Amino acid sequence: MSSSPYAYHPDMPDGCPLDGAEPAGTIYKAVSNFPATAADFESDIETNKSGAKSNRCKNWGCSVWQSIEAAEHGRATYAHFRESYIVMGNLAPADGEILTTPSKKQPQHSTFWKVHQLDISGKFVMVLEPEPGEDDDPLGPET
Repeated sequence: MSSSPYAYHPDMPDGCPLDGAEPAGTIYKAVSNFPATAADFESDIETNKSGAKSNRCKNWGCSVWQSIEAAEHGRATYAHFRESYIVMGNLAPADGEILTTPSKKQPQHSTFWKVHQLDISGKFVMVLEPEPGEDDDPLGPET
């Protein structure tokens, strides 16, 4: 593990978080339910996400965005984000570290590595509700 002042999961690989990671500030996250829970901020490894590998540093973090614009882009790109709540939290530097980890479809995607066993869920407020799906017509079903 790195010589970081943060107390991360003891099984994280050496060199994790990745070089360039900085103390987290404001982050946005997609969650299934509101209010957010501690489980929403667990790593891909801790949640047993399919394909997560314990030797991949990014899998020891969770996917977030650092701006509402990036969160909106994620929603426009992936249907499952449109079906989620988007929450925003202002984190203290001691809560963990973040790094922009872009993907082809999400150039503003970031990975957040949370301090081990820290519950940050109470720091989050809802900023976007799930978008209504085709089956959620407010006027009811067509007959």
